[in-house]
Amino acid sequence: MIFCKILRKGNLLFLSFLISIFVSSCSSVGQRQGWVLEKAITPYAIYDASRIFLPVDDQFRGLEVVYVRGSQGVCMFINACSIPFPTDDTCPDKTDVVVEIADSFYVVRADRLKGGQRLLMPCDITENIVEALLVGCPVYITIGRYCGELIPDNFEKVYRELNQMHCE
Repeated sequence: MIFCKILRKGNLLFLSFLISIFVSSCSSVGQRQGWVLEKAITPYAIYDASRIFLPVDDQFRGLEVVYVRGSQGVCMFINACSIPFPTDDTCPDKTDVVVEIADSFYVVRADRLKGGQRLLMPCDITENIVEALLVGCPVYITIGRYCGELIPDNFEKVYRELNQMHCE
């Protein structure tokens, strides 16, 4: 109702100002939140698990990175929030991942899980990424159209908590 009155008076500039304030208050632009720890404790320790993750900063081109710890150990997953990751014509269940740590580039083949929007990273590159983040070095990952920066902010703290969890 109030917007109709504003439009009738010809104050389109004021209306566009109000809309821009509303839109900017709904967006997630700003300081990127660091790594987050979540624990799932059950009555049976064999089912306990916990994870740390870096939330995605761009729903269309960004990556969500997740470390999961359960009875099998620690695994690293990379999630896409929109379209599936690209595939290799010769091996449709694999995807090439480019990882940049300091001045080194690695191209690894990650397992593409059902649905194509989640990758399981190989153990060796997972260890390299963890080591880099623990010493405060950012890591850059590129997968097709997707790219992401893994920030070392608070990684050491949450990774230690992840490893302190008792899993059978």
